[in-house]
Amino acid sequence: MAFTYYYDDIAVSDSEWINPKIYRLDPNDQTAGTGITANWTGVPDDGATTEYQNCDEIPNDGNTTYIKGNTAYSGTPHSSSWHVEDASGTIPADAEIEGVKITGICYDPGTGGLDSHGKLWVYVNGTQDSPMTGYSNFPETYYGSKSLFYALEPVGSLAWTLSDIDSLIVGVETQDNNADANMPRVTWLGAQVCTNEEETPIYIRRSLVMGNTISECSGGLAIKTPNDATAPDGWDQLTIVGNIFRENTLLGGVLLTRDSDTDIAGGKKSTIAGNVCFGNLYGIHLQGGHDSHETTEFVDYVSIFANICADDQHGDAVQEIGIYLDNRVENCPVIGNVCQGNTTDQIDNSADDPLANDIAHNIDRDD
Repeated sequence: MAFTYYYDDIAVSDSEWINPKIYRLDPNDQTAGTGITANWTGVPDDGATTEYQNCDEIPNDGNTTYIKGNTAYSGTPHSSSWHVEDASGTIPADAEIEGVKITGICYDPGTGGLDSHGKLWVYVNGTQDSPMTGYSNFPETYYGSKSLFYALEPVGSLAWTLSDIDSLIVGVETQDNNADANMPRVTWLGAQVCTNEEETPIYIRRSLVMGNTISECSGGLAIKTPNDATAPDGWDQLTIVGNIFRENTLLGGVLLTRDSDTDIAGGKKSTIAGNVCFGNLYGIHLQGGHDSHETTEFVDYVSIFANICADDQHGDAVQEIGIYLDNRVENCPVIGNVCQGNTTDQIDNSADDPLANDIAHNIDRDD
C-alpha cells in the first residue's frame, strides 16, 4: 500500500533554534475604505459590508456559505476583499515573523468544459500587491487551497511587523464571463502568520536520577540554575531515588541550588527518596537565594524522605551535615530519614523561615 504525504509551512535553520508557530487570522471587517471591495455575490449574505461573513467559518462549510463571481461584471475584473483579524494582541510583540501566507479555499463548479479562474491579492499599508499576473484555474473536484506566501512585506520588501499585518486586506478577483452556476467560489479567505518565538525554557524538568553510585568526585549530583535569563523558573519535577553518594567532598552528595548572582528561582516540585549519602561534605543540600537575591530565589516543594545520610565510618572523608536546608527553602517536608554520625549537624534547618518546612519522624543521632 502506498501513501502520498504533503508538507506545508516548514522552517529550517542551521544557525538558531526554530520554535515555529502558526497563527490563523480570520476574516474580520469589510467596512468601506481603501482596498475594500464587495463585488462578488455573497451566499447567503450579500451585504456590501458583510460578504466576509460567508467566508469566516472554521472549518469551512463548503457550499453552505461562500462568495462567487458576479455575472453583472462578466468579462470585467471584479473583486471582494476585507480586513483580517489584527495580529497585535494575538502574536507576541517580540516574535520574529518568518512569513505571511494568504489562503483562499476555492472551488471551480464549472460544467460543460467551462473553467473558473481567479487570483488572490493583498493590500498592505494602503498599497496593493498582486503577484499573480494572470488568472489561474480554481480546484475543480471540490473546495481546495490557493495561496500566496510572502517572506517579506511585499510593498517595501522589508521584514514584517505587527503593524503591517494589522493593516492587511486580503482579496480575490475574477473576470470570468460564465453563467452564474459556473462562477468561481470562495468559502474561506484569510491569512496565516508563521513566527519563530523564543520560549522561556526550564533548566532541567521531569528528570529521573535512579540507581547510580557516585563516589570520590567533587560532587555527587549537583543541579544549579544557570546565571542567565534563559531559565527563570529553574529546575522542576526532579525525581532522585535509590542512589549511593559516597565521599563527594566539594559539593556534597545531592545539591539542588541556583546561581548566587542572579534573580532566578532555584527550583520546585521534586522528590529525593531512598538514597544513601555518606562521607560527603553534606548529604543532601537544598540551597535557596541569599544576600540581595533572597527575596526572590526560592527552593519550594521538595520532598526528602526515607534517605540514609551518615558519616563514612570506614573512609577518610567526613560528612558535616546529613540534610541541610539553606536560606530560601520553603514547603519542603523532611520525613522518615536516618541521619547519624554527621560531625556538625544531622539535620540543619537553616532556612530563612524554618517553620515553613515540616521536619518529622526522622532518626537523628550524633553517634
